[in-house]
Amino acid sequence: MSYGATIVKFRKEKLGLTQEQLAEKMGVNVSTLCTVERDYRRTSLQFFEKIAKVGNCHVSEVLGYGLKQTK
Repeated sequence: MSYGATIVKFRKEKLGLTQEQLAEKMGVNVSTLCTVERDYRRTSLQFFEKIAKVGNCHVSEVLGYGLKQTK
């Protein structure tokens, strides 16, 4: 799973937020979040740290969210 798809999955399933809501809580533009989620732009560890802060979790949980398999 790509980083963008991982962010989308985490945002929807774990946080239950829209792009607009997450972007506001992270302090970034919606367009920035959108381009990262679509894998049009590379992102940094700091970007994932902002997402983790919103989710009140560790960065590894955000990054590992795309690795979880549903049974």
